[in-house]
Amino acid sequence: MKKTWNFLRFELKKNLWAFVVLAAVCTIPYIAQLSTMTMSYTYEEWETGEHIVRIASSQIGTVFVMLGVLCYIIPILVYSFKMSKRGVDGYYSLPLKKGKLYLAKTVLGLLLVLVPYTVAFWGGFLTLLCREGNPYAMGWYVPAYFGGVFFGICLFGINAFLFTRANKAGDGVVFMIAYIPFFWMLYAYFIQVFDLPYSYGNYEMDLFTFGGLIDFGNTISYRIMQYANRNFSPLTFVVMPSLGAIGYFLLFFNLRFEKSENAEQVSESWFGYKMLIPVYTAFLLALNSGDLLSFCMFAVAAIVATIVYRGKFKFDLKWWGMIGGALALGLFLGLMIG
Repeated sequence: MKKTWNFLRFELKKNLWAFVVLAAVCTIPYIAQLSTMTMSYTYEEWETGEHIVRIASSQIGTVFVMLGVLCYIIPILVYSFKMSKRGVDGYYSLPLKKGKLYLAKTVLGLLLVLVPYTVAFWGGFLTLLCREGNPYAMGWYVPAYFGGVFFGICLFGINAFLFTRANKAGDGVVFMIAYIPFFWMLYAYFIQVFDLPYSYGNYEMDLFTFGGLIDFGNTISYRIMQYANRNFSPLTFVVMPSLGAIGYFLLFFNLRFEKSENAEQVSESWFGYKMLIPVYTAFLLALNSGDLLSFCMFAVAAIVATIVYRGKFKFDLKWWGMIGGALALGLFLGLMIG
């Protein structure tokens, strides 16, 4: 562990300015927003003519959005070394086992996410606390902070795993973005198959990979504003934490299959294009009724995505078979929608 700690300490020193810049970028706009915003407003009830005072949003959602953005940016910064032949050769030549190397990188990534978030969060808290006429229930900021830490750790784990499935940084970014609506898309299909009522309740947000963080932020915002008409969705504390735990497990479990020669090569992971292209093609075609226009549109999209995946315009017959199979499956799934 001494070697791991020494490596982590070296990485922390090397990224010191990154901590400073990220903290400043997150904190300064947030404090400026809280310093100038209107904390309450008055409107006239049109039936009675009564003037009603309402508490405005505390804007705590801003710092949660910043936290979410960091959870997408930082994995790119800390794991991109494995996508460069020079970088991966340099890091893999260190006297560290691969697991300990990735552990140090993961800890570094989490700190790069949570330190700027912490500075911005408590800087905003103190700004509101010092404002005259503060109408907010400031005690809710304590569970809000720790909830943000928890969901930030979960989201980072999800994106760390997805990004590291790629052999090129661009592919890793595509994977993180492509999985955002993935589970919601499957849900949208199955509620149509079983003719279930579509609800716009807040639990729908939880099916997006970043949804638990946003849903938690929205609900805690209501509590800070002293409105108790919105409750936490149980899925908020199930979907995202489960995906985060799976992400961390698979990140380290799959290290045994990582090879330095894969850097800059085609991304062949089954969690990447191999699975995303046929699944998205099939389910989006099914959700769009499988008519001729949809069929042509998604056929072209699948071909373009495969060209991007393979990095060339000409590819083997098996890839045409994958596209054809996905289109056929989409037509079949579309027939199942009543």
